[in-house]
Amino acid sequence: MGAAQTITIAKDLGSGVSATGTVYLIHAQPGEWELKSAYFLPDEATAASGSNLFTIQLKQGSDAVSAALTSNAGSGFVAGTAQAMTLSAAGPALEFGPEDEMSIVMTETGTATMGGDLYVTFQKARV
Repeated sequence: MGAAQTITIAKDLGSGVSATGTVYLIHAQPGEWELKSAYFLPDEATAASGSNLFTIQLKQGSDAVSAALTSNAGSGFVAGTAQAMTLSAAGPALEFGPEDEMSIVMTETGTATMGGDLYVTFQKARV
């Protein structure tokens, strides 16, 4: 049996983002692909703070497929240090068709700013 087919997609989330918003991503490949991993790579620091923070969460429709990644955890977002996102769904809930949108929901609290890239890896689930 051959190696599993995977694709990794990078999405620029902007720089100096200082507002709540949602951006979208599709993989545009034939068949169903299962989300296997997601990483946020900040290109600027966001200090750990309970009142000035940024949260990033991945969704398919209204259903969360990742736990929220929040800048107030640990040492905040450190520029150039990848932050692994925890997938909170399993099995078919992580499968995306070619036109199924992944919502990348970014929520600002206070005056935090954030910038960076999101890297997601999919593995072919079925044709």
